[in-house]
Amino acid sequence: MTEPRSLMTLSDDVSVTSSTRVPLFGADLTRRQKATALGICSAESASQLFFEEGYDFVAIPLTTEDLKYRVESLAPTDKLAEFHEVEVGYYPNEFTNQVFGLASPWIELDSDDPLVVQRSSEVALREAEYAEYCGLQAVILFGPRNSTNSMQYGAVIMELLNKTNIINIFVRIDISNNEADYFSSWKVWQAIRTACDYHPRLHVALEMPIKESPPIELISRWYAEPIGVLIMSCLTFVANPKGYPVLGRKHKAILSLFLQLKPRLLLCDNDEPNRVGASPDYSIYLKHLIKTQPPPPVVEDFAEGYKDYLQIPLQPLSHDLENITYEVFERDPVKYAQYEQAIHAALADRPEDSVTRIAVVGAGRGPLVDCALRAAIQSGRTVDMIALEKNPNAFSMLVKRNREDWASKVTLVFGDMRQWRPDYKVDILVSELLGSMGDNELSPECLDGAQAVLDEETGISIPSSYVPFVTPIMSQKLWTEARKLGNGAFDRAYVVLMNAFDFIATDDEYRFQPLWAFHHPDRAAIQHVDNTHNKRHAHVRFQVSTPGVVHGFAGYFEATLYKDISLSILPTTMDVKSPDMFSWFPMYIPVQNPIYVPENSQLEFQMWRQTDGTKVWFEWAANSYTILRNGKHIELSSTRIHNPSGKVSYCDLS
Repeated sequence: MTEPRSLMTLSDDVSVTSSTRVPLFGADLTRRQKATALGICSAESASQLFFEEGYDFVAIPLTTEDLKYRVESLAPTDKLAEFHEVEVGYYPNEFTNQVFGLASPWIELDSDDPLVVQRSSEVALREAEYAEYCGLQAVILFGPRNSTNSMQYGAVIMELLNKTNIINIFVRIDISNNEADYFSSWKVWQAIRTACDYHPRLHVALEMPIKESPPIELISRWYAEPIGVLIMSCLTFVANPKGYPVLGRKHKAILSLFLQLKPRLLLCDNDEPNRVGASPDYSIYLKHLIKTQPPPPVVEDFAEGYKDYLQIPLQPLSHDLENITYEVFERDPVKYAQYEQAIHAALADRPEDSVTRIAVVGAGRGPLVDCALRAAIQSGRTVDMIALEKNPNAFSMLVKRNREDWASKVTLVFGDMRQWRPDYKVDILVSELLGSMGDNELSPECLDGAQAVLDEETGISIPSSYVPFVTPIMSQKLWTEARKLGNGAFDRAYVVLMNAFDFIATDDEYRFQPLWAFHHPDRAAIQHVDNTHNKRHAHVRFQVSTPGVVHGFAGYFEATLYKDISLSILPTTMDVKSPDMFSWFPMYIPVQNPIYVPENSQLEFQMWRQTDGTKVWFEWAANSYTILRNGKHIELSSTRIHNPSGKVSYCDLS
């Protein structure tokens, strides 16, 4: 079973719970994940030596202490103009694209003294502008020392971003600096990035813990943040029996988790100058640790390069799929093994001397036909095999396969399953119409029409039922990727292999909430002509124990194929019901305005499955509140209803 992130297992198997609806359609199939880069804090004079030793980048102070002395001597009315020669710590060279700038550590953007803030802002802006002139990738600034002035600090950072064009700003923040409130540092970061309106050039330079090991809930929150660089002090390491520096078990587990993000690792000396730079043992150990990480899970290996890459769900009812799409789907052996097992079990439940008529509707290129024929042989049952497909291009492949692979024993039908009315009845109706939330690709509407061919007494459908689930998630990455798509982007759901995200709801049996269910065959469907019976509404609640930000909801499904044979992409059951299946990614259901949820608060989510007989669409909204000791509800935040009347996103029934 895939469990939520746990430090008990990270050192051995560092996997992130993700599943897939794998289209990758129209996307660049050469996409690849970046590699983890290793860097070191250095003076400019030593930078070339570190590059020769194999470091990928260096972080160099932009200015010297001489600048501090001059700033301290300025009169209140004086302005800081150009840097003097003795104040410059770095000049552009051939390694410029491998250099990060370190801002002056003595500036105080969050000071209570207005003059100190003014001077600090002037220095920070000049250093950022100089770094941009040099062509550096980023500037790393120390985060606020006074957490109560985080908004003021954020205002200065926003000014830096607005007055520069391409330089990235990395705010250096401890993963946790307050044992009384482990989330205090994260709250500071949350205030800064909110003040800066989630600026795409703003990232966190996260400092790994030196001594203590923060709770997994806090580490998971940071995992969902835009980490520009992960800073490691030499003081984090301990000596092994041979005297070489290594990480302790807990710190190794934390780093192993963050390595899933392929981050930049920056070694620094902290209070022991030159300790890291004087010994190659630290870098040797970290390179070994990076190289010896366990291989990614099957899903992530299959979809390499597509983590956190938003894709619009398929509409196979209104759009004919391409050959490559079918080919991708057919690479999943687990899904088809489950289907074959379900068909075998259904055949085994029928009399040995019977002839069972099986119809695969939406047969594509025929993988389910293969499953059914193998199941018939294994069960020793006689079958009358039918394959129906509306895609004329895929149907041509079925004709070829029927001649070459199936000895022309399969009856092929070209047409829409909803209008198919043969002069015979079918015993087993097999389909693979499920989307990432089960019903979101119109499986109910398709099977409502197709079920008319089923035997009224003994006919069954595979799958027989499916249930969508949702849970709130935090992911600045997914939210900002959606925002880049422009108008209407928050009124549609996306298929995505989630990586840089965290679950918001309390880790208990209610973290994943079911919305509704569909069962097939649905005899009540015959009484409806306008599809109103397929409308649904769900209102679910989640407990939030630790502070976070809701950037949307993750959608999953479970499906029963036949009796106890199932498919699942739900993180809590997928490894039991269909381990290593990769035919579906989860859904990302965004909210336009992120919702901050404090510790011990409540979150509600409502979703509507709507239809007017010509199309189907989904609407959703969320709100948060807290409950006082007297039982009174205090509303904290609420969203608008997304995708009203299906104005942006819908599935066409024509």
